[in-house]
Amino acid sequence: MVRQAAATTRAKVAAGLVAALLLVVLAWSWPGRAPAVSTVPISTAGLPQGHVYTGVADEPHDLNPFLTTGAVARRYVLGFTHDTLLDSEPVEGKLRPALARAYTLHQDGRTVDFELRPDVVFADGEPVTPADVLFTWEVARTPDLVLGTIREGLGLIESATLLAAPTPTLRVVLQNRHFAAVQAVGESWVVTQKRYWLRRVAELAAQDRIEPVPAPGQPGFGALLTRLTGETGPGSGPYAMAADTDGNPGLRPGIDLRMVRNEVCWRRREHPGSWNLGAIRLLFRSPQAAFTALLAGEIDWYAYPDAVKLLEQRPELRDRYARHIYDARHLGLHVVVWNCRRPFLADPRVRRALGMLFDRAGIVDRLLEGCGKPAAAFGKLGAPEYPPIQPLPYDLTQARALLRDAGYDSQGGRPLSLQVLTSGSVGRQIADVLVDAGKKIGVAIEVRVVDWNALTKAVGQHDFDAVIRMQGFRNWVDPYDTFHSGGGLNDAGWRNADADRLLKQARVELDDARRAAVYRQFHELVAQEQPMALLAHVFAPVLIDARLQDATPGPLGLWPERFWMPVEHQRR
Repeated sequence: MVRQAAATTRAKVAAGLVAALLLVVLAWSWPGRAPAVSTVPISTAGLPQGHVYTGVADEPHDLNPFLTTGAVARRYVLGFTHDTLLDSEPVEGKLRPALARAYTLHQDGRTVDFELRPDVVFADGEPVTPADVLFTWEVARTPDLVLGTIREGLGLIESATLLAAPTPTLRVVLQNRHFAAVQAVGESWVVTQKRYWLRRVAELAAQDRIEPVPAPGQPGFGALLTRLTGETGPGSGPYAMAADTDGNPGLRPGIDLRMVRNEVCWRRREHPGSWNLGAIRLLFRSPQAAFTALLAGEIDWYAYPDAVKLLEQRPELRDRYARHIYDARHLGLHVVVWNCRRPFLADPRVRRALGMLFDRAGIVDRLLEGCGKPAAAFGKLGAPEYPPIQPLPYDLTQARALLRDAGYDSQGGRPLSLQVLTSGSVGRQIADVLVDAGKKIGVAIEVRVVDWNALTKAVGQHDFDAVIRMQGFRNWVDPYDTFHSGGGLNDAGWRNADADRLLKQARVELDDARRAAVYRQFHELVAQEQPMALLAHVFAPVLIDARLQDATPGPLGLWPERFWMPVEHQRR
């Protein structure tokens, strides 16, 4: 068995800045155990605690932890207000215990025991119980409920039960072996307050005169829960959606969202010196308003594409902001998906020829302003599974020769033409690159720029020749769904027996080195077959208030777990 225990984090001390805070923390109330009161001081490690960390983000329209698919809601709201069983540390991105203080993967590769952390309370002071933990699974089994992002992990589970002794433990049995299953389940399993959600569903049922009130897992419960899109319920994370002392609500539509410190969060006791910011505020602003806020010094981070050149263009910002260009595990790459169901695109020679029409280095330099690298494989740069191969070259001569070999020649009376769909400004610019290169070798390319809904519909109906889009990654990279002939995200419709075999083999291989070797074989096969033109890995540019301490982006992006602001610069 493989056992991963909680790791201690060394406290960071800022010289000359001393603050102390004594909190009364309620303990967990396990079955058969009376509630206890703990008066354990949570060390601030000398770091000032009051700064309101402020930036601009898209307004989330669904905060419900069971339903949301939005990146802002999941990563930058619920990621701060609610705990999951496991999470990742922000420096190296390694998986670590969270609400589960340890986990054990059994030798069958399908059974995982999560040992639950004691002495944890929700932000409202109520104890987190094993019933609250299991409630997530009860909700996930509701037949009329479409789960949000949490389905990535919960969809892998066959069963989940509670074990009472010797320590309260959640036992999860997976449907199949999967190399990333522990991470997927652990990071997807968000823990909420069962009592809160049952009360809110009961209130809606009473309004609609529904009797009896449906329970989780029963028909009707999902329809009621789905109406609670703007609610998060109490969480046990380091921050809480709550009204401030002036009575302002946590979410003000069209204005902002505020999360205040959860002073009873277990994390500050376990990891002294963490989560030092007094509050986190997300402003909902247009790009122009965000730029104005930046010039006024009202925000701590600015994550717009013009951040790359802004310090050169605006010298007055240089003393206030530092520029970072970083990679994060969720950042993906720009790709072109070829519809291999089309007869002419079923030929790998044609796909390879079209892939050679892209100047990948030029795309990175001119369109992405250096925030990226040419792509050779569908994975993260620097990962062990990334193969030592070069990106497809920009080569019009070879592209013309491949097309002629496949029977397409504009001068010979059999020209090639295709239609490309895309969405957004960068996609349009990439499409223009393709059109210009196609003209040089006699390939007629029509571009249709559509909104995201229309693009998704066309792809779902297989009504396209090619689609240019940005493809992100989960917290782990598993190409199975995208490239396996039975994969749910195989929009290209590519079918290759060798690829299927390698992907299936890699998915169940728990040894990291052996799995990486299998994936390298797979990536080399994709490089030959070209079912998808891999263009450029994308990095993120951001300006960060230079006065923030320990504010360096990492695998989780701009993750403020260790950030702190000196008292003289704090925004209250």
